[in-house]
Amino acid sequence: TAGRSAALEALSASRKARAAAEMAAEQSARREAARSKAMASPSPTESAADECKARGNDHFKSGDFFPAIREYTQAVNLSRLQSFTKHAQAAIYLSNRSACYIKIEMFQEAVDDCEAALEIDPTFWKASFRGGQAAQKMGQFDKAIKLFEQAEAVSGQTFPETSKARQLNDEVKSVHQLIATDQAERALSCIKSIVNETPNSFALRLLHCKVLEACKRFQEVLPVLQTLRLEHGLADVHQTELHHMAARALTGLARIPEALSKYKELLRLDPDNHAVAADWRKVKAISTKINEGADAIMVRNYSKARDAYGEAMEVDTGNDCLVALMLSNRAATFQKQREEAMECEVLLSKAEKECEEAQEALLLAQRRLIKGHETLQLYQRRDARIRKEFIEDEEKALLDPGVDPSPPHLLGPDGKPNSVCRGRWALCKAIEDACAALDRDPNCAPALVHRSRSYKEVGDLTEAVSDMERALNSTDRLVGHEGMEPAVLRSELREAQRQLTAAPIDHYKVLGLGG
Repeated sequence: TAGRSAALEALSASRKARAAAEMAAEQSARREAARSKAMASPSPTESAADECKARGNDHFKSGDFFPAIREYTQAVNLSRLQSFTKHAQAAIYLSNRSACYIKIEMFQEAVDDCEAALEIDPTFWKASFRGGQAAQKMGQFDKAIKLFEQAEAVSGQTFPETSKARQLNDEVKSVHQLIATDQAERALSCIKSIVNETPNSFALRLLHCKVLEACKRFQEVLPVLQTLRLEHGLADVHQTELHHMAARALTGLARIPEALSKYKELLRLDPDNHAVAADWRKVKAISTKINEGADAIMVRNYSKARDAYGEAMEVDTGNDCLVALMLSNRAATFQKQREEAMECEVLLSKAEKECEEAQEALLLAQRRLIKGHETLQLYQRRDARIRKEFIEDEEKALLDPGVDPSPPHLLGPDGKPNSVCRGRWALCKAIEDACAALDRDPNCAPALVHRSRSYKEVGDLTEAVSDMERALNSTDRLVGHEGMEPAVLRSELREAQRQLTAAPIDHYKVLGLGG
């Protein structure tokens, strides 16, 4: 059996070799026919197209790819005229332009040109090869492999790019398998190397985002999505997918208000998208519970807030950032509750202390009130006694009034004093006794002080100042008399002098003359 299998394999290999040789001979004949046709006398249109191609080649060699594209495009346009018969040359123009597109990373345009060239000349292996290069750069590995294999079959060569495309294609399949088996970190390592090889592939960068999402690396997803959204010419379905992925990333980062806003915008643009609607309902439920927790904290209902945060976690238990945030919020409720309890204890202690102080103040005030009442009663009894004695002495004085010491200018037309002074009779008696004392001893300083003070009370400031000045000249006679210290008397003298200066004086009355 083994020998028979070996014989069959050898026969198959022989047939394949013979078929390849026949194909190579056929291609060689075609190329020879094309060269013969090209050697024929060209038409003006063909000559113009070849000149454009030559100028394009010069620009390409000097690295001026955009001018080269313009020249090759002009050649392509000329090749479409009826007078242009060298169709194999048209394939060359398209292939050359695709080489320029590859240089400026316009890979889709390069693939389009190569496919157009192959429609004109299926045996033009350079177009197949360049198309494979452009397809590989876009991550279209199946197409790249097909084009590389076609180029190898026609040219009889083996290109390393073919095996590279197969390797990358296998790695992409491996990434999908790893994601399906929850090996996201291994898938991430694999997709990173693929994206580095093909940085211009939208599909692979989108797959990179999905792998990052599977790894819960949402912070890395957002900038990649932002870059992809900025690319021109994206279909609406791709734009929706990118925005949906961004909303999921925001949810994964527990940025719930932003995610909710993103979902609302998606539903506004595509209200029939069931996947978006389902995710929106989940995020809406989370947002509702978070808001309930915040409202409960505002009214210091910490138990209700913790329940709300716990329910928010239950909506999406696999969202680590959300769970962490809710646990953090719940921890904050315990801290706030404790702080409020501690604050209440402090305030209670302060209130108790204030009550104690108020109670002590009340007791002190009560004692002061009792003492005040006692003092009031004492002074009332004293006042009654003194008032009685004062009235009795006043009645006696009225029986013998004596002479009023007031000078003429202080008396009215009826001979009575102008000013009303309570107990005037006592002042008059004091002046009378002081005068008697001074009759006996003209230098009796205490008598001078008493008479000066009495004169001041009845309004005779001139006599008051005079007596006080005389008294201060005999301070040695005042020693031992309470309330007659020199400093006190000098102060009284200054006040009497001030009043005397301020009081208007009717000199006619002072002299006892009529006005």
